Amino acid sequence: MPYLFYTATKGASSTEAIPTFLAELRDSPLPANPDLVPASAGGWPDAFRSLASVLPDGPSIIVLDEVPWLAEQDAIFDGALQTAWGAAAPLNRLSESPWN
Repeated sequence: MPYLFYTATKGASSTEAIPTFLAELRDSPLPANPDLVPASAGGWPDAFRSLASVLPDGPSIIVLDEVPWLAEQDAIFDGALQTAWGAAAPLNRLSESPWN
């Protein structure tokens, strides 16, 4: 199954974290065409749009480890993540989760 596992670094600024996130995305098994993943983005909203643009049609797994560290360094991270999640809602399968 295609996946992305990204672990944040405590204290890393957004200008450090976002290119690392995109590099991890590019190097992961998630995108069918890694060349579509940019090397940089203007912020977390752009980074999440890049992620959304390379999601496969079928199931996949995305793990963002140490989210609080990302939120500590960027005041809009939480909102950007919520917006990205809301935009992806038609694609996600949480309603099929065994925990619901």
